[in-house]
Amino acid sequence: MTFTNIKKRIGSNIGYVDSSGDIISSRDITATDIGNWVNDRYLDELFPMLSTQYPEDFLQVGKLNFYKTTGTASASSTSTTLVASTAIFNNGMVGDTVYNSTDEETAVITAYTSTTTVTLDTTIADTWDGDTIYVLGHEFGLGGNATDLRSIKRISVKYDSDADYYRTCTYKDKNKVFEYGNETYSEESPIWYPTTVKISDVPTTAIGILPEATENVASGIEIEYIEKPADLSADADVPRLPLGSHNLLVLGGTADALRKLMRLDEADRFEQRFQVAKMEMVANYALTRASGTPRVVPSRRNKRMWNRDI
Repeated sequence: MTFTNIKKRIGSNIGYVDSSGDIISSRDITATDIGNWVNDRYLDELFPMLSTQYPEDFLQVGKLNFYKTTGTASASSTSTTLVASTAIFNNGMVGDTVYNSTDEETAVITAYTSTTTVTLDTTIADTWDGDTIYVLGHEFGLGGNATDLRSIKRISVKYDSDADYYRTCTYKDKNKVFEYGNETYSEESPIWYPTTVKISDVPTTAIGILPEATENVASGIEIEYIEKPADLSADADVPRLPLGSHNLLVLGGTADALRKLMRLDEADRFEQRFQVAKMEMVANYALTRASGTPRVVPSRRNKRMWNRDI
C-alpha cells in the first residue's frame, strides 16, 4: 500500500474524501496532517518496535575515513603556523594530529586561529609547502551514509590502508575511557565510545575511537548500525514493514485524526484495533522468521482499554 493510498484510506474513515476518493482540501484536516500522523506511527512506534526485537533485519553497513579532513599546506605557512590552501579546520581540532603524507611527518594542533590557520607544536617553516595534509583525531561526527543511523551495533577499524580485514572495537563508556588518566590503548584491541561533537557549531552524534590512526586510512572505519527509514513523502512511497502490515498505519492514523476532531469514542476504538494489530504483526513476523513463542507483552494501558476499565 503506497503513502497516497494510506492517506486516502484514513480520509475515507473520517469522512474527508470526495466522490472520487481524494482527500478534500478545504477542511480543517489536510492531507499533510494525515501524512504527518502516518509518519509518526511509522517512524516513532512501528519501526522502533521491530528493529529492537529483530535488529538483524534492519542492519546496514557504512564506512568513514579514519581521518577528519584533508587539504594542502599553503606557502603562507611559517614557523609553527600551518596555513591550509582551503578551509579545513575547526575549533574542535585542537589536540588533534596533523599528518603530512608527503613527508610522513606529524604535528599536534595546539591552537585554532581560523578555518585555514592553526598553530602546531612543531616548527614546520616552509618545509610543508604544497604537501598533502590530513587531520587525524579520534572523534568523528556521523554523516554521509550514516545520517540515517538509529543505533550502533558494531564499530570496526583498520590502521593500515593495505589491511584486508577490519578489527572489531570494544565498546566503552566515555567516562571510563580515561577514568584514571593513564590509560593506554592498543591497535590490537581498539575501543570505541559514543559522544557528541560540534560541527559548524551544530551538535552532532559522533563516535570516539582509540588509539588514533597514525596515518590516513580511507574507509578505515566500518559501522554496522540500525538504519532508520526515511519519512514517507512521495506519493508512491511504500512503508518498510512486514507484508500485510500497512493497514496498521491506516488504523493508527485514523485514531489520531479522530482525536483531532474530538470524536474520542471512535478514536479509542481505532486505537484498540491498532494495538491489537500491532501485536499480531510482531507475532506473525516472528513466526515467518523462526520457531518459538513470539515475545509479545501487551501494555497495562491496553489491557485496561480492552477490559473497559477506562
